[in-house]
Amino acid sequence: MASNNADRRSIWRWTVPQKLDYGDQILMVTVSNHNDLTDVKTSVFEFKVVRTDVNIIRLGIPKFFGIFIAAIAGIIASKKLQKVSRED
Repeated sequence: MASNNADRRSIWRWTVPQKLDYGDQILMVTVSNHNDLTDVKTSVFEFKVVRTDVNIIRLGIPKFFGIFIAAIAGIIASKKLQKVSRED
């Protein structure tokens, strides 16, 4: 159980205090009006925490392409330097 308040723009943020287990989860949110304590709303959200490699793929592809482009640029620069040195 945790308690939190919305900011002045009515934006509410909360971070899970611990890592959730994989599988089905339930989040129950109860909101109360500070000006009227009888005004209370509760919502239940069901979700599933799944094991995925998406984050690794998102980070891995740009790094791969960055290394690939740097390698191609290095090869092109090396070929041009070799060509220039042969002409001298």
